[in-house]
Amino acid sequence: MQHQADSTPPATPAVDALFPEINPELAQAGVRAAHWCDAQKMARRRVFSRLLQALFREALLLPDQLIVDTGDDVTFLPIRPQRVQLCFTGLRSGALGSWVLDGDVFALAHNEPPHLIERASILLHYLGPLLDTQNAGAERLAAIARLSEELDNSQDNDTLCQAYRRVWGARLAAERAVTGARDALDLLAGNGNPQALARTEQWGTGGHPWHPAHKTRLGLTPGQVIALSPEFEAQIQVGLAAVAAHRVSVTTMDGTQPYVTWFTSTFPEAMAEFRRALIRRQLTPEAWLPLPVHPWQRDATLQEAFAPELAAGELIFLSEVGIATHPTMSFRTVVAAGAPGGPMLKLPVSMRLTSVERTVSPKSAVMGPRISALLEQILVRDTPLGRVLSIVPERHGLHLIDDDERARHLSMIVRDNPTTRIGVNERLLPVGALFTPDFTAEMTGAVVPLLLDAVLARQTYGSRVERATRFFDAYLRVAMPAILGLYLRYGIALEAHQQNTLVVIDEAGMPQRLVVRDFGDIKIALPALEAQGFSISPFRAGHTTYPDRVIPRKKLIHAFLLCHIGELALALFPEHGSAQGMRLWHDAMHEMFAQHRGTVDANAWAQEYHSLLQAPWTFKTFVRMRLRDQSDDMHAALPNPLVAFSAPVQA
Repeated sequence: MQHQADSTPPATPAVDALFPEINPELAQAGVRAAHWCDAQKMARRRVFSRLLQALFREALLLPDQLIVDTGDDVTFLPIRPQRVQLCFTGLRSGALGSWVLDGDVFALAHNEPPHLIERASILLHYLGPLLDTQNAGAERLAAIARLSEELDNSQDNDTLCQAYRRVWGARLAAERAVTGARDALDLLAGNGNPQALARTEQWGTGGHPWHPAHKTRLGLTPGQVIALSPEFEAQIQVGLAAVAAHRVSVTTMDGTQPYVTWFTSTFPEAMAEFRRALIRRQLTPEAWLPLPVHPWQRDATLQEAFAPELAAGELIFLSEVGIATHPTMSFRTVVAAGAPGGPMLKLPVSMRLTSVERTVSPKSAVMGPRISALLEQILVRDTPLGRVLSIVPERHGLHLIDDDERARHLSMIVRDNPTTRIGVNERLLPVGALFTPDFTAEMTGAVVPLLLDAVLARQTYGSRVERATRFFDAYLRVAMPAILGLYLRYGIALEAHQQNTLVVIDEAGMPQRLVVRDFGDIKIALPALEAQGFSISPFRAGHTTYPDRVIPRKKLIHAFLLCHIGELALALFPEHGSAQGMRLWHDAMHEMFAQHRGTVDANAWAQEYHSLLQAPWTFKTFVRMRLRDQSDDMHAALPNPLVAFSAPVQA
């Protein structure tokens, strides 16, 4: 593979001297100007790659608009309305509609020198006339401006992340040398305790693989991004609010101790101080519930949005009480790693992260414990499924009793730590972490080894392709029964993308089972569930449960097949996804259908076989959604990557 020379100028002594003034927080962490320059280049290529990939996938741009010079690895895109053409170096397409930019983008205008495009907003400005945004005039300009702001914010934040990662990675590599850890996995996963998983999650936070605004955190200053984000090893003192008990709805998973009992046993010091703080205010502690609140949410949203409750004395922020936590891959989900069991708290933060505000809806607070109980019942009864799938139960859900729009800002979900689901000599890795760099290798080269490569290296023999094939085959034999099998038999589509899914591996790096968390956007085909003797009550009609499989199937395809299995296939077999990898993928799905032919209604079986193995696959169109400024899902279709291996269904 050819790579163009680095177009980013090297750091000079003058720049190095000025860097502490440019970004004092990063400079204090050991980041130098050379790290910053390298991070700028990487972040630029990452956001450009994701943006171009999304535009081509969503048919906002078309590949036949490109002029490719394969000899020089250069691609041109004429933009006639602006009398300019864009020149891409190292732009190439792959399987599953993927696109990667390994080089740079230049604007070429008549009689002018090439102009290096360094900002996502500038690239979008040039591409704008070619995009079919389905709006016009001022509305179109506003849509482009809105997306431009989000893309630039993502690029800026990713630059911070990549710069810090250089220093952090060097520190981890030195620690591994001192401790004698076998590899990066051994150092990160350690003994499988909550502290080890917290560090693995923070290192493994790479961002959504399909979303061009994968690091957008609108509303945060660079200093706040560094102080609050997992990519910077952040530690957060979560505040505690006292909420009048009659104003709070609490849903607790069947068989779980009451919320206050759990809180008292898990955070005894915080609960004791909570009670003392209320008594000092001449209040009865039993009339109040402790509610952890994210510090940013408390300061930026709750003070103003809940001024009536504060004035009425129904909401009190107790500045003297707090809980030490670490943010995980999910910015708003923090782990109390020092508490017994290391519970995770999903807290609302009313800022735009990627596409939507990351609050916690009343629906999620209510349905999380209900769905957890349902899934546990299924796994107890379905022994084969229980061998390949574990879930992370959501024990408690709390929200203010108010309309949904207000309540979603003052709420919380309590879930177990995933480490409670592993045994001795097992390693637990968030799937998303597999796609982040192996810090024991060179991290500044054109091709950076991933933690996935460290997993493959644990096999004792074979080429990389042979190891990748063995790993993918073993992974599919776990993942397909766990996620596709659950969907086929029970109609349940987990949101099993990279962030929500963890893989349990053995000492040889081979997958043993999946652990899935976060049930806020689960989709269930109710007739299929009821046909197996189970049922669940939805939060309200039109949420969670559906009369057929159409919506659950879309969730399965986008989250699991495309953003999880598809991305894993691309990383394992980078040469266009490898026909061998695609064949393994097809055969694993075909085998699942064969196993479930007698457990699923014949018509439903045939429909799902056609939809998943032969028909085009639907995916969420993130850019079109942002151009329309909507959070409701919009979908488009990709050619089914498995159709070449699929035979017609036999009656």
